[in-house]
Amino acid sequence: MKSGFLREGERFDDLQEGGLQIIQHPDLYCFTSDAVLLADFCKVKNNETVADLGAGSGIIAFLLAARTGAKTIYGVEIQEGLCDTARRSVLANGLEKRVKIIQGDMRDAHKLIGYEGCDAVVVNPPYRKDGSGDKSAKNESTRRARHEIDIDLAGVIAAAARLLKFGGRLYMIHQSQRIDDIFKYAGENGIAVKTIQLIQPTPEKPPHLVLIEGQKGGKPGVKVLSNLIINKK
Repeated sequence: MKSGFLREGERFDDLQEGGLQIIQHPDLYCFTSDAVLLADFCKVKNNETVADLGAGSGIIAFLLAARTGAKTIYGVEIQEGLCDTARRSVLANGLEKRVKIIQGDMRDAHKLIGYEGCDAVVVNPPYRKDGSGDKSAKNESTRRARHEIDIDLAGVIAAAARLLKFGGRLYMIHQSQRIDDIFKYAGENGIAVKTIQLIQPTPEKPPHLVLIEGQKGGKPGVKVLSNLIINKK
């Protein structure tokens, strides 16, 4: 039974996708709808190798495993507690042949996975610069996931570039106010932003998030999709 994988204080959350469930603990960072939106945005082909940087509890890796024919999906996460829950979720869902959870700094991911070893890299990075924004998160794990404590945006994109093959794709979600930073750091690392989609919480409110698709070695030219409205009522 899957309950045998749980430890004290943990719970299984149903992903509503192929019977998959994910282990979460209230004292560790729990995934949000942003990760689900990013997983929906990704385009992964059969037999591709994918890395999810800052994988947290493994939500994106599990959704991609359920929805795509990716051969291998690496989840790279620096926090030991999140890696432990993600690894047990992999076993509980029988995904150990396709999903590999690696504990480590994403800046070293190319050493663990292989330089230019990925067809696609997915990342839902910390949104807020260290020392700014709301730091009222209920636990240290969540603060580290939300703020650039372990790594900043420039480091995230550089780490992704080292992993991507020529022609490989980067998928990212971030605050819309940081689009200029994303374009800057992507360009510095040889990644051309190819597609963007702004996200609005409601029709009346302005966009607060952006989905980005970039291509390593890609030619200039950006496709702007219609805004995604989360709650249309």
